[in-house]
Amino acid sequence: MISLGIAIILSEGKRYFMALVQNMLLITSLLLLIILAYAAVSKARIPGTTALFVLIISTIIWTLGSFMETNSHTFQWMLFWRNIQQIGVFMTPISTLYFCISYTMSRKLLPFGRIAAVIQLFSLFLIFTDQHHHLMRSSIDIVKDSAYGNTLVVHSTLFGSMLVAFNFSLPLVYITLLFIFIKKITPELRRPIWLIMISILLSFLVTLLKSTVLEGMGIYLPMSVLYLPSIILFSIALFRGQFLALSPIARNKIFDVVDQGILVLNQNGTITDFNKRAIELLSIITSEQDIRIGAKISTILPEEYASLKNDENATAAWELNKYTSEGYLSLTRHTLEDYKGRPVGYVLVLTDITFLKERAETDPLTGVHNREGLNHAYFRLQERQKEEKFSISAFLIDLDRFKYINDTYGHFGGDCVLEDFVKTVSNVINREYHFGRLGGDEFVILLPGVIGTEALVVAQKLKDFIANHFVLYLEHEIHYTVSIGVSDSISTSCSLQHLLCSADSALYAAKKKGRNLVEYLP
Repeated sequence: MISLGIAIILSEGKRYFMALVQNMLLITSLLLLIILAYAAVSKARIPGTTALFVLIISTIIWTLGSFMETNSHTFQWMLFWRNIQQIGVFMTPISTLYFCISYTMSRKLLPFGRIAAVIQLFSLFLIFTDQHHHLMRSSIDIVKDSAYGNTLVVHSTLFGSMLVAFNFSLPLVYITLLFIFIKKITPELRRPIWLIMISILLSFLVTLLKSTVLEGMGIYLPMSVLYLPSIILFSIALFRGQFLALSPIARNKIFDVVDQGILVLNQNGTITDFNKRAIELLSIITSEQDIRIGAKISTILPEEYASLKNDENATAAWELNKYTSEGYLSLTRHTLEDYKGRPVGYVLVLTDITFLKERAETDPLTGVHNREGLNHAYFRLQERQKEEKFSISAFLIDLDRFKYINDTYGHFGGDCVLEDFVKTVSNVINREYHFGRLGGDEFVILLPGVIGTEALVVAQKLKDFIANHFVLYLEHEIHYTVSIGVSDSISTSCSLQHLLCSADSALYAAKKKGRNLVEYLP
């Protein structure tokens, strides 16, 4: 009898000790969850935190229900708190799904999320009304557990088991979603997401462990206790990893709205991602259909910019020399590295520098090309000349006695004459031409497809028009004339310097003969 009494005392002591441990674990879970809930509320503006708050509250309800069920002593109260737990059981997976959808901005999964939410709410409705139809539960028993005392055991119907199976399969969906998303963010933000994925996977595994192993052994631990390791990992991800401090969605927003084209390449030069701006900018030099995931960058950019594999520099920059009427692009390459510092790909950043180039190549007073602009204009003409086989004529123009105009009417009067001259040229020459100012009162006109006599006719017409023209400045009529030296070339190898040197000799001859003349030197 004494040994039997001692055995009973030890058994009761063990049961009270295990119950105490279980209650402590439940209380610890509740405290952690309350802290997480506060963190979610404090970061309410970050995408996903609303769903995260619902997720945490659902888990709190689940944990509180487990605590109250464990400490209830009647069947009715144990069943009541078991039903309360089902709010957390079915709301936790769906709120986690919405958290992942919102945080990763996977809007395409929203229809699936709505369908899943309807299924979860329908399941809860059936559970709370099961006493009227028994569609979810076939029976409910009280089982005497040597370690924990009386435990409620619910036996599900086939239909109920299907709904529960759907509920506990949802973690596989958002683990897959996070796994896809993790490839798109920076390494600094990957660690907390990996921890969250592990915590979700762990919760899925302990669910399987409870239903397939522990219950078969007669061990009925509350799920909220088994979820404690997952909650701890989730807490580490949120706080230590600063998961809520900076959402990766900022990366997506920047990627979409930045005024630069972005191309992400793997080591083989294959496009793995790009933004809309990249399509807009690269459509200048290639077809929009060529810009797609899986395409080789070598099919889009010129070879000297596409062959990046042999360049060991972490960052390099180029200007695309191919010019179109739309403008210029600059290209910068940044190397992507893994955690060991090994290159795994590249990011190409395209910037529209047309405005900067135009400012650098434009004379601020007259709006025509400066020297650099003239050089680029001539270069483009020569590129066309190689294919179309046309000649290029050059007019070197000097305003006669321009110093006298400045001395008489002041520099503002002189500027007025220069501006008038540019407008006059645009009115007189009604064909393609390129116009530039070398400095002071010296200008250059490049005429493609014109040579010899035809060039002289155009120059003479311009000279005569100006001679019969005047500028009205402060009630003064300023008359001025121009001298023009003409030269031309049909050679694609003729430099602008050589062409202008011949035109300058012709201009010198025109001035020597008395000004207001046109001279030609082939």
